[in-house]
Amino acid sequence: MSNDTEIDPTVTVRETMARHPQTKDVFRRFGVDSCCGSGIPILDAAHRDGAKLDGLLAALRDAVATPPLMRNSSFDIAKSALPIGAILPRTGK
Repeated sequence: MSNDTEIDPTVTVRETMARHPQTKDVFRRFGVDSCCGSGIPILDAAHRDGAKLDGLLAALRDAVATPPLMRNSSFDIAKSALPIGAILPRTGK
């Protein structure tokens, strides 16, 4: 890999996940073995596990390029915020 955001299909799945932990979910989503079978290049793993290489590489690159706080699209700060009454002390009224 020439820089921290590039995904090289000739690098192993294991090394890619070590450099970019956020890629583990992408491999899982595409059905690529990210455990015992992770010692082979992404190119070979995609072929072995029946994943479309172009789509896998695009998703991996997207995961690496996306800032950490933006990765979880289900995160909604408005839903996770406490109600104002739980934050401010109540007055004696």
